[in-house]
Amino acid sequence: MLIDAKHDAAQPLVRRCTYALVWPQSATLNREGNALALAVQPLPAWRELWVFRQRAGKWQVDVLPPAGVQPGIGYAEFAGWVPGGQQLLVAREARGEGRYRRSYEVVALDTLLTQKQSGEPDALGAFQRWSDPWWKRMSASVR
Repeated sequence: MLIDAKHDAAQPLVRRCTYALVWPQSATLNREGNALALAVQPLPAWRELWVFRQRAGKWQVDVLPPAGVQPGIGYAEFAGWVPGGQQLLVAREARGEGRYRRSYEVVALDTLLTQKQSGEPDALGAFQRWSDPWWKRMSASVR
């Protein structure tokens, strides 16, 4: 459940059920207050990024998986917020078709479609300017 000072557990902003392992310490709200990212692990080697976002005054939650393949090995992780409340930085890595694929993406919050993508974070200006310091320090994807 997504709650705030005006909406408690009885009247949450949005609710989504899961049997997955939710990593509440990963929750990060953008500075505009219109989006929140959360790591959720439905399988031992598969971690998704749940994106809570406000659209037309209502909150919704959508899932960004590591890849469009059947769950196997992979992760999608929050890498930063671009100021303005319109974009999210995402790092993804997954094994599919016998090989690993890693990508760094600038994702539009309104559609959750990838606007820019690269195999290296330094190739994207948004990652150079807006990647989250905690992500840079803790992520295995940049090591």
